[in-house]
Parts: sequence; C-alpha cells; structure tokens
Amino acid sequence: MKPLEYIKEKVWLQALLLTISLFAGSYLTIGWWTDNYQHFYDSVASGELTDYYLPAAYDPFPEYMRGSAYLFNWLGLIYPIHWVAFFLNSLLFISIWILFFQVIKHTKEMPLLSRILLILFLSVLFFESVVLYHMVRITMFAGIAALSGLIVADEKNYLNKKMIPFFLLFIIALWIRCNVHLFVLIFVSAAFFLHGKSLKPLLPFYLAFILFFLYYCNVVFWTNYDHDLNYYFLYNTEFKLQFVGAYKPDLNLENHLDSLKYMAVKNNIIADEINLTPEFYKRIGIFTNLSKFSTSQLYYAVYVFGGAMLENIHFIVADIILILFYVFLGGAELKHYKFKTFLLFLFFYSVLFAICFIKMENRFLVPFQVLFLYTIIVLHKPNLFYKKVNIIYLIVFLLLIIPLSGYYIWQKIEFSKKETQEFKNSFELLSKNHGDAVLVINDGFVTKNRPYETFYQKKYFKNFYFFNYYASHLSPWYRPFLEKECNCNPGNIYSFYDFLLKKDCKVLLLDEEKRMDVLKKYLSEIWGKNYEIDSAPIINKADSLQLKLRGFTGELTLYEMK
Repeated sequence: MKPLEYIKEKVWLQALLLTISLFAGSYLTIGWWTDNYQHFYDSVASGELTDYYLPAAYDPFPEYMRGSAYLFNWLGLIYPIHWVAFFLNSLLFISIWILFFQVIKHTKEMPLLSRILLILFLSVLFFESVVLYHMVRITMFAGIAALSGLIVADEKNYLNKKMIPFFLLFIIALWIRCNVHLFVLIFVSAAFFLHGKSLKPLLPFYLAFILFFLYYCNVVFWTNYDHDLNYYFLYNTEFKLQFVGAYKPDLNLENHLDSLKYMAVKNNIIADEINLTPEFYKRIGIFTNLSKFSTSQLYYAVYVFGGAMLENIHFIVADIILILFYVFLGGAELKHYKFKTFLLFLFFYSVLFAICFIKMENRFLVPFQVLFLYTIIVLHKPNLFYKKVNIIYLIVFLLLIIPLSGYYIWQKIEFSKKETQEFKNSFELLSKNHGDAVLVINDGFVTKNRPYETFYQKKYFKNFYFFNYYASHLSPWYRPFLEKECNCNPGNIYSFYDFLLKKDCKVLLLDEEKRMDVLKKYLSEIWGKNYEIDSAPIINKADSLQLKLRGFTGELTLYEMK
C-alpha cells in the first residue's frame, strides 16, 4: 500500500499529522508564550525557586496536582526544566490529537471542502491555546477530549470497555484541576438531554468528579486553617481581599497599631505569624460585611465576564455568525432544530458566565467554544457544514474570522513577548550594575521565563530570594528552604531581614514604592526594627529608564538595605 493511501485509511494518523503540524508551526513561527500566572506555578512546582531542595517539595497549591511537586523536583534534579510545562503541553497535544481524530472520523458525510474548512477553523482555536497555554485551558481540553467519545456514541451502558482510555484521560484532567469539569459535564448533560440520549454513560464521569471535588472542597472550604497562615491566606483571605469586588468593611480598630496592621494587610504584607493572624482579622472585623454570594460578587462576575468577552471579541463574533447560520440554514438530525440549537447556544453562554464566579477570567472561552462547536457539528449536523450548496457561507465566514482571529492572537502574543523581553533586559541591567549583590523579590511577582526555561536570572546575583510574596515564605514548599538558608524563623518577618543585613555584600530589594513605605513603618512601629532602606541608584540615567519590572499590582522600585 502506498504511503498516501495508508494515511487516507488511518484516521488516527491523519489526526496525528495535523497535531504535529499545529505544534511545529506554533513553535517554529512565534514560539510559545505562557501567561504570567502559569510561569510562577511552573517554577514553583518544578523546584527552581528552592534550588530543587527536596524537603521543600510540597505542593504549592494542594488542590492542584497532588504530589506533583515531588515528582517534578526529582526530575528537576536530573534535568532542570519546567517539567510542569512539559507534562501539561504533552497532555494538550494528546487532547488535540483526540479531538482532531473525532472530528475527522465523525464528519465523513460532509463535503470534503467543508471538512477542510472546519478543521482550519478548529486549528485557529487550537493554535491560540498552544501559544497562549494555561493550566485551566489544558485541563479543560483534556476533559472535553475525554467526553468527546461519549458525545458521538449511542451508549446506554455505564462504562463501555472502549471508553476506559477516555475515562482515564478524564481522571488525569481532574487530577490537574477538578472544579472546571463540573461545567463541562453540565454542558454535555444538557446536550444529551436535548437529544434524548441516556445519561448512564456520564455517571462514572460524574462519580469521578464528585470524588475529586470532595477532596478539593476539603482542602479549600472545610479544613480549618486558623493555625496555618499560608493556607489561611490562600483559601480564606486571598479571594475575599482581592477578587470579591468593592465592599466596605465594618472595622473595629482599637488603636494606632491596629490601623497600621490593617494598612499592611491591605498592601499584601500578610505573612507575620505573630501579629497578622486569623484572630486579628476576626477581631477587627475585616470580613464582617462580606458574603461570597453578595451583590458585589455578582458585579465582579459581570466585570470578569465582560472583560473576557472583550478580550476574545473575535470568537464572540464567530459564535454569533455561526449560530445565525445554524438557525437559518437548519439541520438534519434534530427535531425542533432551530429552537434546540438556540437553546444550547444560550446555555453555553450561561455556563461561561457561571464560570466567572470562580475567577476564571478569560481562560475558559476557547475550550468551551471547541466543545460547543464539536457538539453542534456531530449531534445537530447543521446544513451549514453538511450541504454542499452552503460551502460559500463557510468560505465567507472563514475569510472574516481568520484574519480577525489572527490579529487578536498576534496582539496578545506581541504583548507577552514585549513584557518577557523587558523583563530579561531589566535583569541583565541589574546584573551589570549589581551582580555582586543579594537580590530579594519583596513583592508579588511572576518569573516570565519561556516554557522549559529555568529561572536562570537568579544566577546573575550572589544570592536570590523571594520574600514577603503574599504568604509564600510560610508555605511548606518554601519555608524549609528559607530556614535552611538563614537559620532563622521567617514567620516573625524581621528575622529574615536581620539575616540579610549580616551578609558581607550589598542587599537589594525589589518592591512597590507605596508598599515599601508601609513595610518600613510596620517593621519600625510593630517590631522596633528601624532598617535603613533607600532607593538604590542604577549607574547611569539611561540604564535606569530601561529598568521595567512589574509586580502583581504595580511597578517595582529597586531599594538597598544598609
């Protein structure tokens, strides 16, 4: 058999070649740019920030990928790269391969050109997810790929043997992050209900989700973290302080020091085990007026949803155009086609809005659009794709959407590339001027390195530490490392600064100006520590203008401790 004929007969091989081409094209043309949040997670879980110090190989976020930090730390000792990124990107490859396979296999009734145009549009969605990779997107794609076999099958049993590999893929997706899969299951269940399909095959998937979600709830909601400031911050205060929307706390500040402590909390100086305890939060009533399901939270969800729509306006336009085509051109396989298709479309965006309540921002839209499109194509069989006479509409659609999508994707990529390059240039500048110093990132920060690239910038300095970064220096993955380094208790906040002052070299801190003013006042009045911390000059003014480093909430300034 000739190679070309062999490829034509093997759907899995066609899907594999498509996926390889997609990934190769993504890497060779523009590379791969992850978002800010993911960089730091990869660096943490891969053990880079602790020099692969294995006693610190705890899971930084225990509801995600339990046990992964131990595995990735050991791998990092063998070959230091972002093993988290490597694993997740491999999973994304498998998920896209499965989805391409299902589309090719179950669209044989389509005219050839329509199939090609469909694959081209899916490739645009997948391309964006490869170059703008994020854990939420990857785990959602894995869950969607795992359920893709059920969507097309007419199964009535609980778990067919053929579905076991798909079920195992779903388990892996749950292991990475479980909560997003509730929305995937709900959407697929709605599609099954519309088609009168048995829900029995979904029950094992729901059962697996419930087991993982119970563990997630135990970690995030049910465990009392009053005696563990790191996890208390992660699971009780971070969301409330930063993401719940505008609210007016009913504060009970008894004295000047209470006011100063509250000012520290508002500036994310929260990792002082002696003074900024959960008892302090409760005593002064920081969260008295706050409810997770308040109108403020509703406003926040609307804000997040609107932002996600604006950032992905090209895909919103595509959805609207497609739903109009679906409804007006009709379909072959669904009774009351127009009403049910429109109903599923409304349900799709209702689910997206619901996701905004759990702070998913703009990370969910593309995978959900793939799920919606795939479900419509294989179950509703719209005439837009299945009737040869409608090919002209598909061509016009792609001529409109692909340039628009390309423009918005490129804008995101250029922004990320610019920030990454500025970050590298700034570290090289700091190294040129202060390579003999100890550098401390003293604020919320992201590493902005390329995937598989270790956080090599720390080698530019005599020593490099993260400290006062939310509550990370009290966490089980970083605290043992700091205790080993300073032979002190990082929990009383000033001991580590005392350790830095004993260094026989220059000590530099990167922090926001307003935050540093609060920190100096806090250390002075609460702890009686009057450190001399002043702005550190760059050797010449031109270099100083090139120093562009951002924390989570603003520009960072370089300070020197004396």
